[in-house]
Amino acid sequence: MFGRVSESLHLICPHSVADCGEIHSMKWYRGTERIYVYSPFSSFSNAEGILVDRSTVVESGDSSDLEIQGLLSTDDGNYRCEITYMDVSTSCPSVFLYTLTTTALPESVVLSAAGETVLSVDRPDLGTLAGVLGPYQFEDEVEFACEVLEVKPAASVTWRLAGTEISASGLETEDLEGGGVNMKSFLKMVVGRDHLASSLSCSVEFEEAEVANLSVELDVLVPPESVEVNLVDFVAGQEATVICKAERGRPSPQPVWLGLDNLPYTEDIQEVEEDDLTYTVTSTISFQPEAEHHQTQISCSVDHPALADPLKDQRILYVKYAQAV
Repeated sequence: MFGRVSESLHLICPHSVADCGEIHSMKWYRGTERIYVYSPFSSFSNAEGILVDRSTVVESGDSSDLEIQGLLSTDDGNYRCEITYMDVSTSCPSVFLYTLTTTALPESVVLSAAGETVLSVDRPDLGTLAGVLGPYQFEDEVEFACEVLEVKPAASVTWRLAGTEISASGLETEDLEGGGVNMKSFLKMVVGRDHLASSLSCSVEFEEAEVANLSVELDVLVPPESVEVNLVDFVAGQEATVICKAERGRPSPQPVWLGLDNLPYTEDIQEVEEDDLTYTVTSTISFQPEAEHHQTQISCSVDHPALADPLKDQRILYVKYAQAV
């Protein structure tokens, strides 16, 4: 028979007073160790050894059941019930044998990153839990761990990235008293642009059912792919525009203009979220160039937390103007 750790279990000891007469006493053993004595004749009931403070006898018609409360993983073993009738000559069955094997849902499942706990669920509910993790720098190497504690027998741990199963980097196990085990599955990965907002999950399967699923959405600092200034030749005294586009960064890249100290201008900024959850930002400046602005050097620069150094694009203004006579 099987019992689940932390739950209750009944060891049934059937009898028939009508056919066999009154009962003098009943004794339960695990192996050779007596663990309970019960006498309805003398109104005596006493737990011994491993069952002290966590057992009782429950009468249920033609049966006296030993209820073991709060099963432990160490309760495995061979059990027997022995009945002594008042009429010792009775031929009624008086010995009943059981082999108990306990199983245990994980005491807890813990998802960690770089040694720090991110999410955890505990017995008896376990279940599903989600969160957000990061932000990570582009190309950071991160080690994740999924720990399954005090499970019996061993569970199965599966990693998934964006819904696709991926292989673990390693597995450590620790055997516990009573046949339980602690498990720790490792996953090492280098964070890249394609991981932005991807879901990384650790799924734990026990006795052919998923009992826990911990997942995190990865927040990644993505450097902009490019910064580019677009302009044409200008005519003195005519309205002109220059465009700087910073493409596909997260968080959104913010263009900054340099070299315009002596050139009054207005600026319009447009931000677009791309399909990959990065941002493209376009800064358009409008101004009226004059002859003195000819060959002025201007730059559009983007400083970003995912960049070691700013990205910059530099241009020379060419302004057509009439020569003074």
